[in-house]
Amino acid sequence: MYQRKNQIKAIAKVAKPGNTLYYYSVALVLVLCLLAFSPASAALSVNINKTSAQSNFISAETVLPSIGFRKANANSKSKQAMRHYNDSEFVIAFRLWLPLAQDDVVDAQFYTAMMYDMGKGVPRSPKDAVHWYQAAAKAGNHHAQHNLGVAYADGEGIERDLKKAIYWWQLSASHGNTDSQYNLGMLYAMGNKTIKRDFGKAHKWWSRAASSGDAMAQYNLGSLFANGDGVIKNYCEAVKWWQKSAKNGFSQASMALQLIVEKDDYKACW
Repeated sequence: MYQRKNQIKAIAKVAKPGNTLYYYSVALVLVLCLLAFSPASAALSVNINKTSAQSNFISAETVLPSIGFRKANANSKSKQAMRHYNDSEFVIAFRLWLPLAQDDVVDAQFYTAMMYDMGKGVPRSPKDAVHWYQAAAKAGNHHAQHNLGVAYADGEGIERDLKKAIYWWQLSASHGNTDSQYNLGMLYAMGNKTIKRDFGKAHKWWSRAASSGDAMAQYNLGSLFANGDGVIKNYCEAVKWWQKSAKNGFSQASMALQLIVEKDDYKACW
């Protein structure tokens, strides 16, 4: 399970004159951070470059049991660190994760980055957080890839670079990270000096996140259909996604549904 550290808050929708169904979602902040704690989801990377006092040759029979032991030992220590974290013993958790991170254990690199990012168990250091996010992101951890994108987008711990933020979000999104998919959708829907507004791409990324159950993406996807932004206007599709969003607890979707239930276009959907 994971939760967003800083959840984007959408602005309440205001109908434009003559258009009571203008619900297009705009957000003020593009800062999403993951706080993901799922040890089983991160792969372990083990450095097996060892030397032998007796010989320069190390047989597979010698190395493979060692690999298995180191993986098991690292996994055990990471789980131990997680238990301490869950018990709010952050200093102990950090002290257990840091050596594992230095030994190229990918999930430990991500957790170490998060500890620096949040300032739990160690003084907050965005620069150190970025260092460990980079290590885990390059090793394929999609949570780290997402947070590294956030760091680039926000310019925290590293020079702001929206193109690099997009690169890491796209990589994370391709691995199924719904927060990255949502961010990309928001970025293309808003547009700026770096990125041209493209509702078609916003639809693409919000569709992926919405299909995975992201309530805000479901709401925004419905808004695209309600307004015909990047898609053919279709109130029935808008209602479908708003209902899913409302079911998942997004209150603004419920508000949108209350406004549309009396419309003839809504009644035609049934």
